[in-house]
Amino acid sequence: MAKQDRKVKKGKNSRPAACVSLPLHNSEAYQQARCVFQDAVDHHQRGEYFQAASSYRRAISLYPSYIEAYLNLVAALAFMGKLSEALRVCDLAASIVPAHASIYNNRGNVLRDLGRHEEALADFDRAILLNPNYSDAYLNRGIILHDLKRYEDALLSCNHALTLA
Repeated sequence: MAKQDRKVKKGKNSRPAACVSLPLHNSEAYQQARCVFQDAVDHHQRGEYFQAASSYRRAISLYPSYIEAYLNLVAALAFMGKLSEALRVCDLAASIVPAHASIYNNRGNVLRDLGRHEEALADFDRAILLNPNYSDAYLNRGIILHDLKRYEDALLSCNHALTLA
C-alpha cells in the first residue's frame, strides 16, 4: 500500500503537524475554524471518520482557505470509501491553492484507489514538480509506476524517495 497523506500527522505536544505549521491569523473566523479543526483531528485519530469529516467541513465553512482542513477531509472521506467525493474536495482545494504539492499527492492516491492510474501518475508528477523534495510523492509515483508495469522507472522513483526520507 502506498504511503499516503491520509494519516493525521502528529507534531509537538501530540498536536497535528498541520495545526502547528499554520500561519497565525488574528481573525475570529480563523480562530473558530482552528478549534473546530482540532476537534476534527481528535475524531479522526479515534477512527471516527464521519464525525471528523463533518467537523472538517465546518472548519472549511468558517475559513474557506483552510487547506489543511481540505487535506484531512480528503483522508477521512477516503477512509469511508467516498472516493468520488474525496476527488471533488481535492479539486476544490486545488482551485484555492493550485501550487500545493500535498493536494496533488492526495489526489493521486484517490485516483489510484479509483483505478485511474495514468491520471494518478500525472498528479504525483505535479506534486514532485511543485516540491522536488517530497519523498511521499516519489514513493507513491513508484508504486503507481509498478502498477503500470514500468518496473525500472518504479525502482528509480522509490530509490529517490529513500534518498529524500
